[in-house]
Amino acid sequence: METEILRISDVVRQQREIARAAEFLRQGQLVAFPTETVYGIGALGLDMAAVEALYEAKNRPASKAFSLQVADVSMVPQVAAYVPRSARLLMEKFCPGPITVVLPKAAAVPGGTGIIAGCGEASGCAQCQYFRPYQPIIC
Repeated sequence: METEILRISDVVRQQREIARAAEFLRQGQLVAFPTETVYGIGALGLDMAAVEALYEAKNRPASKAFSLQVADVSMVPQVAAYVPRSARLLMEKFCPGPITVVLPKAAAVPGGTGIIAGCGEASGCAQCQYFRPYQPIIC
């Protein structure tokens, strides 16, 4: 597979490039993107083949969970088996914002032993809110 580099410096003006990256995700491909501190490599979090490719690319044991980044709180029920009232209240108040909530994963989420549901840019994945791939991004 050939690597394609999409340089995005203005998320408002470069929606075409962001849509292309989101299409790569929907096709089961891996996408690298900047986070608050480092570059992340991500895939659609509910795509088993893409998640397996991510485990392989990162040389990560299958027993070690990835973080799941969600575009907004409405995506959390897709990935969490249960959301306690206290977690729901925190997310309603602080998302998007400086919070990461650890929840038990739903059966639809491949790999690992649990999930981490992040909220927008504060979770380290500012691009998630722009990709809007209709699935959480795992990284």
